[in-house]
Amino acid sequence: MALVTKLAFTPAKDVLHKLLRIEALSLKYIDGIWRLESREGECFLVSVDYQNVAFKFECFGIFFTEDNDRRGWVRDDPDPITMHSTSFLFCAEWEEFSSSEALPGQGRNVCRTAGSLEQISDDASSACVSLVGIIWTNDCGLATKCALVVDVDGDNPTALRYSEDQGLIDALITRCNVVDAASIDAWDQQVSAWVSEAQ
Repeated sequence: MALVTKLAFTPAKDVLHKLLRIEALSLKYIDGIWRLESREGECFLVSVDYQNVAFKFECFGIFFTEDNDRRGWVRDDPDPITMHSTSFLFCAEWEEFSSSEALPGQGRNVCRTAGSLEQISDDASSACVSLVGIIWTNDCGLATKCALVVDVDGDNPTALRYSEDQGLIDALITRCNVVDAASIDAWDQQVSAWVSEAQ
């Protein structure tokens, strides 16, 4: 079955490029909102939004709003995150009809799966790709990572959580497309081509 719906639910490429250029940042949770501020003075509000892909199928992803009117809110952070590199985690989700028998009087069973863009099943009826995490790597000999990720496996997919749990971050890396400064333009072209295949 050919895909009926394909959706790329991602931030603008120019915003992603700005975030990739930041070398040191402060990240604070203030008044229910994550604020990311660079040492250069750029400030972003970080949030999760959603898009309807198909009936009862919502796609959640991270978005950024530039908020330079509020710069300085987190600039005095005594312990900023100094990065060696920044990467983005993009996750694909898709639905396909289950091969199991439907219950009497009900429609066909639908299965939803998440993984990388390349893993989307040929039998998927609808699919989306979204930004689900940002990873900052601090290369101080150990290449420790910290991340801000959508709580995709929790009870609230609209929540963002900060984590330094290397196991969690590595698990996300294995099931997502990891995009960095060297691959952002090729990734944008790949996603655009993937979406246009459905049109």
